[in-house]
Amino acid sequence: MNLLHDFDDIKCLDILRSCTKHCDSNTKFLIIEDILMDEFEPKEAIMHGLRLSVECRGGKQRTIDELESVFLNINYKLEKTVKLNNVHTMLAMGPL
Repeated sequence: MNLLHDFDDIKCLDILRSCTKHCDSNTKFLIIEDILMDEFEPKEAIMHGLRLSVECRGGKQRTIDELESVFLNINYKLEKTVKLNNVHTMLAMGPL
């Protein structure tokens, strides 16, 4: 939970590729992140984005489309989204 946004796209791919070495063809990823949904975000999401820009080199909040693009690089696709609260969304990613 809340790990991928701490890194840029290249580092995210490194993390995900490391994970896939231990996965079989049916493995799914459940990603819980503070996803950017539109231009008017809750203050918690905005404050978290500010923290990322200060604390994490290259970290960034992403939209669902941006996360889908990262996962396509490891041959995974978005299967389902579940809004958990004002800030967090769960994404289920499955193999292509």
